[in-house]
Amino acid sequence: MTFEIEVAGYYVPSLNLLSAIQVSFNEGEELEGREIGFLGYGSGSKSKVFAGKISKNWKTAVAKWNLFDHLKNRTAIDFETYEKLHRKQLESSVNINYKGFGLKSIELENPVLKGARYYHYQD
Repeated sequence: MTFEIEVAGYYVPSLNLLSAIQVSFNEGEELEGREIGFLGYGSGSKSKVFAGKISKNWKTAVAKWNLFDHLKNRTAIDFETYEKLHRKQLESSVNINYKGFGLKSIELENPVLKGARYYHYQD
């Protein structure tokens, strides 16, 4: 399962989902084959409701996350940097030494893709 990639568009729900699964892993709970309900709510009249099943390899994926360590060691940014991130004005990551999934580059040349963010995993 790669929730950080597949659910990343739903930022807050993805953090809640990652946290819940990380806690289950840390406490030795067995989740293989269990169903998880998803509810996505947007501003306006749109919502999504669906279910997903935990795969047999979930522990292998979660063992690499160390989610709570990553959250403790986040890079603080000031409001000006936040604004630039939000407006897609930065030309590089605010933390080039990240571990795990992170921002590799931002498209600057192609006018159709300008501002697109490209992510990858690094140890």
